[in-house]
Amino acid sequence: MFRYPLVRERYVYLSLVLFILDAVISQVSLYILLLTIAISIYSFVLYFFYRKKKLPPYVILVYIILFVVFHISNYNIDEIKQLSLLATFLLFVPQLVLGIILTYIRMYEKYSTVVIYHASYNLIFLSLALFSST
Repeated sequence: MFRYPLVRERYVYLSLVLFILDAVISQVSLYILLLTIAISIYSFVLYFFYRKKKLPPYVILVYIILFVVFHISNYNIDEIKQLSLLATFLLFVPQLVLGIILTYIRMYEKYSTVVIYHASYNLIFLSLALFSST
């Protein structure tokens, strides 16, 4: 969802709406929801009025940060608060690195390629978690 709007394609306007809906469904904080709406509207303006093919780097950076913030919801906030600053940092660095890598891939490949990479990444870590718990 985060990567589709990075490049102007057939369904880019629909993806911006779905991106906002994803933020609402995920029940992110009001600030993150407002940032999601603002970046989606800004992306729409760049695509529709200025006919940009790709978003500028500072907008792409906001999408990467939103990717990391949305993944924070995978964790219990009370448990995160109990972690040290270093442990918290190390918990979210993989999402940041993955966000950067997948964004780079998205800029030069089709959206489906990024979905396959992300699914493979999730499958690897899910498998490791399942095998380590047995």
